[in-house]
Amino acid sequence: MAIQASLNAVYFSTALRQKLEDIAGATVTTVIAPMGYGKTTAISAFYRRLKGKALLFRENVIDCGTSSFWQGFCSAFRARGDLSKKLDGLGLPVSAVEKRIFIDLMVDEFEQIGQEAYLFIDDFHMVTDDKVRGFIFFWCRQLPENLHLIISSRGRIFTEAERIALGANLNEITVQHLKFGRDDVARYARACGIRLTQAQLDQLYNASEGWISAIYLNLNAYAGSGQLLAEQKNIYHLINQVLFETLDEETQCFLTTLCITDAFTLEQARLLSGNAQAENLLQRVLDHNAFIVHLAGSDSYRMHYMLRECLWHYFQKLPAPKQEQVWERQGEWAASQGQFVEAMRLFLKTRNYRRLMETVEADVGRSTTYEYREFVARCTQEIPETILLRYPFGLLVLMRKFFNFRLIPQMMRMSQLFLIALKQAQLPQEEKDNLMGEYELIQSFLKYNDIEKMSQHHRKAAALMTRPTRTTDTTFTWTFGAPSILEMFHRESGHLDEELVQMQGALPYYYKVTGNHGNGVAKLMEAEIAYMRGHFDQAEICGCQAKRQAQEWNQYGILTDVLLLEMQLLFIKGDWESIGCTLLEYRTFLEEHRQYLLLHTWDICTARVELLKGQLEFVPEWIAQGNLQESALSHPALPMLHVTYNEVLLARGTYPALLARGEVCEKLNTVYPNCLCEIELQIQLAKGYLALDERAHAQVHLRKALDLALPDRLYMPFATGKTQFFDMLMELAPQYPEDALERINALAAQVRAAREKGSAQQSGRLHSYGLTKREREIAYLAAQRRSNKEIAQTLYLTENTVKTHLKHVFEKLGIQDARGNKRRLLEQLMK
Repeated sequence: MAIQASLNAVYFSTALRQKLEDIAGATVTTVIAPMGYGKTTAISAFYRRLKGKALLFRENVIDCGTSSFWQGFCSAFRARGDLSKKLDGLGLPVSAVEKRIFIDLMVDEFEQIGQEAYLFIDDFHMVTDDKVRGFIFFWCRQLPENLHLIISSRGRIFTEAERIALGANLNEITVQHLKFGRDDVARYARACGIRLTQAQLDQLYNASEGWISAIYLNLNAYAGSGQLLAEQKNIYHLINQVLFETLDEETQCFLTTLCITDAFTLEQARLLSGNAQAENLLQRVLDHNAFIVHLAGSDSYRMHYMLRECLWHYFQKLPAPKQEQVWERQGEWAASQGQFVEAMRLFLKTRNYRRLMETVEADVGRSTTYEYREFVARCTQEIPETILLRYPFGLLVLMRKFFNFRLIPQMMRMSQLFLIALKQAQLPQEEKDNLMGEYELIQSFLKYNDIEKMSQHHRKAAALMTRPTRTTDTTFTWTFGAPSILEMFHRESGHLDEELVQMQGALPYYYKVTGNHGNGVAKLMEAEIAYMRGHFDQAEICGCQAKRQAQEWNQYGILTDVLLLEMQLLFIKGDWESIGCTLLEYRTFLEEHRQYLLLHTWDICTARVELLKGQLEFVPEWIAQGNLQESALSHPALPMLHVTYNEVLLARGTYPALLARGEVCEKLNTVYPNCLCEIELQIQLAKGYLALDERAHAQVHLRKALDLALPDRLYMPFATGKTQFFDMLMELAPQYPEDALERINALAAQVRAAREKGSAQQSGRLHSYGLTKREREIAYLAAQRRSNKEIAQTLYLTENTVKTHLKHVFEKLGIQDARGNKRRLLEQLMK
C-alpha cells in the first residue's frame, strides 16, 4: 500500500549542522566522504540558506581534464562577466607570474564586491592533475578576505603537511558528521512523513550503518509498498529495485540515454533521448528521485554517480547501433557548444571519421596545448588515410597543431598527405591556391629565425592567397614572448646589416597573408641595432616609429619589446624615475588588454633594466630564484630568458653556478641559432672566470664574444662591465680595430655616468617623503603589486617585518583607503 511521503525532505544531524555553521568563519571548508553520504546536498542546502545574503559561486567538476577544470572554474564566475573572461584568458595559473596575476585579479574583484562570497567546487576527486591541486592549495593561502572556498571530494584533498599549514583556517566535514545516528534515522523518517516502529528503525539503522543513500532508498521503497527492503543488497541493486524498475518503459529509456553524461540541460536531454516529451519525463523523475537534481543558478541538471552507474549497465545492453547513436548525439551536442575536443573524442569512439575531421576543421587554432598532444596524434593514427585525404583544410589544421606540439614527424606526414589531397580535391582553383598558400605559411615556421628561407615561403603564400590565413592564430604574440627582435633574428656574425635588409624586404609578404601580424618588427630591429652600436638618438627615433606601427595594429608583443628599448634609453639618460613610471604603466596596460603571456616578458624586461641599474633586489622573484621552468614562454624565447638569469648570477656573485650553465646555454643558443645571445653568454662567462681569477679562460670567452660582435659593430654588450673587465679588454686591444675598443670605452663611460645620475635621482625622490632605504625597497616592490610574502622572500625578511615597514610607508606617503586599495594608490603615487 502506497504511503503519502515527502521523500525530497532535507535533514541534517546536529553535528553536521554545527559544521555547516562553521563554514562562514573558515577560509576553506573540505567535505570528504564516499559517494552517497549527501555531500552535495549539505552544501546545496547551505547555499539556499545564504541566497540573497551572500554571493554564491559553484563549479561542478565533470572530468579529469585540466582544461575542463579551468573552463568550469571560469564559468563559475560568469555572473562577474569581466572576471570570468580575464580568468579564461589567463589559463590555469602555474607559473609565479600567472599566480601573481591571478591573485591580483581575485583580490581586486572581491574588494569591489565588498560582501561575503562563497565558491563551492564539487566532486574534486575527479581532478588528477597535480598542477590543479597545487594551484588550489596555493590559492587557499591567499584567498580574498571575504571569499570562502568549499571543496567536496570522495578522497583526500590536501596532504597532511598542507592541512597543518592551513591550520585553523580549515574547516573539515567528514563521514562522521554526514552519517546518521540512530536518532537521526527516526527524525529523518518523520521529516519524510513516514512513521516507523522502533523495530523497523533499528532494522534500518543496523542495515544502513547511517549511510543516507541506503536509508533514502529504504524509505522510498517503504513509501511505495509499506515495507522496508527485506534484504540489504548492494547499493546498485537497491537503486535498480527502488528507482528504476518502478518506472514505465518510456521513462527508463529516457534515463538510460542520459547516463553517458554527468550533467545535462533540457535541450541536451531532448537531443540524447530523441524524445519530444523530455521536459515532462524529466519533471516526473525529479518529483520522485533525489538522485537527479537541478543545479541552482544554471539551466543544468545533474545525475548522481550511483544512479549513473546503475543505468550504465542498462545502456551497455542496448543494441550497438543505438549506443552509437547516443554517443554521436552527445558528440553533436559538444560540437554545438564549442567543446571541439570532447566532440572529437566522441566521434573517434564511434569511428565517425567524417564528423571528426569536420570538427578538427572547426577547432582550427584552438586546442593547441600539450594536454591534447597525444590525443590528436592518436586521432591521425586511427583515421584511415582515405578519409584524411578528403579534408585538405583539416590536414593543414593538423599540420599547425603538430608544429605547436613539436611533433615534427607527424607534421611532415600531414604535409605529404595534404599535397596529395589538394591534387585530388574537387575545389575551385582560387580555393586550391588559398590552401596552398596556407601550406607555405605553415612550412615557413620550420625555418624560424632564417629570414631569407622563411620569406621564400611567405612570398609564395602572398602570390597564392586572396584572403588572410585561417590556420594561423594572428592574435598570438608575434614574438613568442621574447624581449628582443634582434636577439631572435640575428643569427650569423658579420651579416647583421644584410639580415636587416632581408627583414625589411620579407615582412610585407607576411603582412599580406596575416593581416599585418607583427607590424613594427623591422623598425624595431633597426632601433635595437642602433642601440647596440651606441647610436642612441637613431635608436629612439626608430623605436618611436616601431611603436606607432605596432599600436596601429595592436601588436602587443612588439610593443613589449619596444618597452625594453625605451627602458634602456631612459637608463642611458639617467632618468630612472621615468623607468619606474613607464614599467608600472605598461604592466597595467598589458593587464587591461589581457596579454597575460607578455607579463612574463614584462618581468624579463624589468629584470634586465634593474640589473643594468645594479638593483638585484628588484628583479622579479621567479627569475631571481632561477625558477625558469615556471615561464609560459615559447621555445624561441628561452635563450633570452637564460641570458637574463645569467646576469642575476653575476650580480649575486655566484660565479661557479654561472660557469656550470655555460654548456647548456651554448647548446640552447645554437638551436636556431641566436648570435646576440651567444655574444652575451660569452661575455658573462668571461666575467665569471675573471671574478674567479682564471684570466686565461676569461680571455678565451672574451675573444669569442669580440669575434662575434665586432664585425657587426655591436658594442653595448661590452659596456656594462667592471674595471677588471675593461683592463682585460684593453689587454686584447692590439688584436682588434682601435676604433672599436675606443667606442666600447666611450659607451662604458656613458653607462657609469648614467648609473650615478639615475641612482641619485631615484634616491632623492623617495628621500623627500622621509622613507628609509629599506622602506624605499619595500615601497618599490609593493608598487609592482607583489605580495608581502614575495617581498619578504626577495629581501630576506619576515612577512611581519614587511607589514610593519609597509604600514610606515603608507603613513609617510599619506595613503589611506578603506577599501584596501593601498598598493594601487602607491603604484599611482610612484608614477
